[in-house]
Amino acid sequence: MSRRDGQTTAGFSGGGQVLVGSYRDYADAERAVDHLSDNRFPVERTAIVGRGLTSVERVTGRLTTGRAAGQSAISGAVLGALFGWLFGLFNWVDPLIAGLLLALYGALIGAVAGALIGMAAHALTGGRRDFSSVGELRADSYDLLVDAAHAIEAGRLLDAEGGPGRGGDPVSTTDDAADETADAAVDEKRDIADEADRRGIDDDTAVNEDRRDKRSRVDHDEEVNAVVQESRRDRRRRAHREAEDQAEAEAAAEDRAERRRIV
Repeated sequence: MSRRDGQTTAGFSGGGQVLVGSYRDYADAERAVDHLSDNRFPVERTAIVGRGLTSVERVTGRLTTGRAAGQSAISGAVLGALFGWLFGLFNWVDPLIAGLLLALYGALIGAVAGALIGMAAHALTGGRRDFSSVGELRADSYDLLVDAAHAIEAGRLLDAEGGPGRGGDPVSTTDDAADETADAAVDEKRDIADEADRRGIDDDTAVNEDRRDKRSRVDHDEEVNAVVQESRRDRRRRAHREAEDQAEAEAAAEDRAERRRIV
């Protein structure tokens, strides 16, 4: 398993969860969960968490009184035609009238009523919102979380041949850089020791200098490890804050949607 498997997040499914993959697009995260499901993995133990959520409202055009009336007229016509067809289907009108004719009458009445309602609703806004829009939530990346007890199996399935993999790791750049620095320091220390053995250096000064250099590198390795640990703690704190931001963004989106339905 990768270093990411050591990260845990609590609260998404009632217990600790492990981060096993991070994907740039929601479709990639969805594909990963679908792959787990196809291999009979208990997907109810997983969660897809958006990181860096952003609320985006895409403006679709200018909203005039005529356009508001037209949009509402279309909705009213469809609803009126449906009710008219149902009345004709169950013979609820006496004398009997053909269902198609009732649907036509319903569409006309619904269109007129819808247009009037749309005009009235637009007039009530007082010109404060003369545009139409579509709201959505976007995320910088999507993390795949799995219950700790099932994390190893999930990682094995994702890394298997033909699997979707675990995606990129945009958050752990600092950790990777620190680990690479530590690995490079260890490799360099090993090369120095091998070179000294080949040349047969026995001079006390060279030995003492090498020992000081080794101590210095050990201290550097300890500093690097401290940076890694601090970065991991900071990442857990960011994940917690982003989860709270997600909840607030969803609540705000629901509030805006409720206000639009009221209007």
